[in-house]
Amino acid sequence: MTGTRRLRPAASIAVGVLGGMALLVGAPAVGGDHGAVVDAAGPSLTMVGAAVYDVRPASHLVHVTVSLAVTNHLADTVIARHTFSRVDVTVPPSAAHATASAGTAKVGVSVASRTSIQQVLSVSLGVALGAGHTTSVALAFDLPDPGGKAGRPIRVGPSLITFPVWAFGSSGLAGSSVVVRFPAGYDVRVVAGPLGSPVTAPNGTISLTSSPIADPLAFNATVAADKPSAFVETKVDLDINAQPVSLVVRSWPDDPAWGTRMTKLIRSALPLLASEIGLPYQPSAPVVAIEEALPRTIDGYAATYLPDEGTIQIAYTADNTIAIHELAHLWFDGSLFADRWIDDGFAIFYGNRVATALKLKPRDESITPVLAVAALPLNTWSGDDALAASAASVSTTPVSDLADLYGRAASVTIACRIYDLVGAEGLQAVWRAASAREAAYQSAGQVAQPLVSDGPPDWRGLLDLIVERTGKDASALWASTVVTPSEQAFLATRTATRGEYQALVARAAGWAVPQAVLAGLNAWQFGSTADLIVGLDQLLDQRDQIVNAADTAGLLAPTTLQSEFEQGAIATGQTEAANELQVLQAIGTATAAEPEHPSIVDQVGLIGADPTGALDAAGTAFTAGDMVSARAQALVADEAWTDASDTGSFRIRVTIASLLVGLVVLGFIVVQLRRIGRFGQRMRPSARAAASRRVDPLRYPVRYPARHARGTLADQPVRMARRIRPAPGKGDKSR
Repeated sequence: MTGTRRLRPAASIAVGVLGGMALLVGAPAVGGDHGAVVDAAGPSLTMVGAAVYDVRPASHLVHVTVSLAVTNHLADTVIARHTFSRVDVTVPPSAAHATASAGTAKVGVSVASRTSIQQVLSVSLGVALGAGHTTSVALAFDLPDPGGKAGRPIRVGPSLITFPVWAFGSSGLAGSSVVVRFPAGYDVRVVAGPLGSPVTAPNGTISLTSSPIADPLAFNATVAADKPSAFVETKVDLDINAQPVSLVVRSWPDDPAWGTRMTKLIRSALPLLASEIGLPYQPSAPVVAIEEALPRTIDGYAATYLPDEGTIQIAYTADNTIAIHELAHLWFDGSLFADRWIDDGFAIFYGNRVATALKLKPRDESITPVLAVAALPLNTWSGDDALAASAASVSTTPVSDLADLYGRAASVTIACRIYDLVGAEGLQAVWRAASAREAAYQSAGQVAQPLVSDGPPDWRGLLDLIVERTGKDASALWASTVVTPSEQAFLATRTATRGEYQALVARAAGWAVPQAVLAGLNAWQFGSTADLIVGLDQLLDQRDQIVNAADTAGLLAPTTLQSEFEQGAIATGQTEAANELQVLQAIGTATAAEPEHPSIVDQVGLIGADPTGALDAAGTAFTAGDMVSARAQALVADEAWTDASDTGSFRIRVTIASLLVGLVVLGFIVVQLRRIGRFGQRMRPSARAAASRRVDPLRYPVRYPARHARGTLADQPVRMARRIRPAPGKGDKSR
């Protein structure tokens, strides 16, 4: 225990008359707690003390012996002699059984005064210490273990030893010393104060020795030791959300009360922690042991979780609230998040909430003005297993301790602000995602397995999980408390890239953002991600053009471009988009070529063609993603409608010409048929009979040659004459 040393005036002043001179017999009180000093005798009487603390666990006390070298600095005159007969020594308030000796003779010692923080012993010097002389006196007293509260300042037993160590001497006078001796078999440590490292003697005893003490009244130390022994184990079985859970409480044999207290606390606090955090109880080890341990700090804020060993060590001095904080580390154990400030901050935060539910007083972890002076970005705070804190005057706390105190307070503060921002359910959603190793950015509605992280997320992953799982952006908290100056620009780049990403998501609508974008955001690779987003935006521009053109044509756009977009294949997607736009242009051109009121000529030109069917086939092929067939069919329809007039005119002209030719041929045939008919009527019966019998013309000569024979020029008049038909009723008179 540390406090303020106070030195009372001399306990008594003996006044005698010798040669008319008053003799002062008294001395300054020495020792006690640290702080302001009032030296009653001034430099007239000083002393240097060599203190030895002998630890006696079997007797439950520390025996202290102090060898005091007392010097009278006054000078006698011819008419006066100055002597001192006693000295006042300030000792711890619990000091008992005080004795003193000068050489081999016992001298008197009495209690001059007593307060809650010190008592003053008046020690006889055994002689009248004359001016300019030095004498020695030995003071001995015990520091007994009073029993009672676990956090008592003096505790001495077989398993545990802890007590404060004082030095004794005059204020500002160098030369005093302190030695603390422990019996063999103890694990000794210096909790606070300028004592050297433990040194083990050949007989096994362990000693702690101070460096030269410049000012004994400014010396303050606390030591502790524990002796490995068989713990008393108590098994704790309980259900947490219908899940059977087993833990083991290990207490020292001489401290059954601690085991009883921890067992009761675990049964009440652990289910509440599970409910608050919203995750199953999944410790890193199958069985977790809660062990009683020494405090690592002067005020007993001592607890640590060793996940690999499955052991939580809680100082015997730790109160229930601190114990609950450490139980919360069963969830925030370094496997959920990588950064210490996240684990410590939320373990303390949830511990305080459960402590409040159990009607315990939460520990104040606010950032005081003094701590604010030691402010540092939480990303530079490594934390400390002991969560070090000091009850000493903050003005005397080392800067490193202040930074540690600030780090813990700031981590709890930001945990509270995050809770206020997203609420209990929002945080539970974040914890579930982190526990499942889900990356923050996921493709919406994607059938594939979700993206996962390689390990526990750090401060970046937590920030992204908060915004992606709750819709709340905590980047302002990160900028003010978490990141370093060099990381501020990184945070600003993230904000800009996230804005581009959100705009891309909004534009993509039903299209899934490529995993390459999500992976880049999860890895905080903002440069490459921003470049990829630019290319994807260009694809969406082309998609919008395609959709508009397809709507105009009454068509559905194919899914090919969507597939290329979702795969992040920008180059291939741009080629596909260009092809689709070309096909839509061809379909539009073909549609425009269709005559609204086709003329007879157009109808004739379209005979045998089906441009409507070709156009429908082009639309079907376009929707199916077959741009080659779609373009070919569109060109067929376009050519049919475009060439319909010319084709119809040509066909009509050909038809008319064919009809004319047919008429001419028909006329010729008719004429020829008529000629053949007349020739048959003029043929002789014998000739007709011969012709019908197919007789030989040599046997039946014909009078006239065949009609087709041209004959000779001499025959022409005859034939011409024969063409002159006789008058009706007159036969052919020729021979």
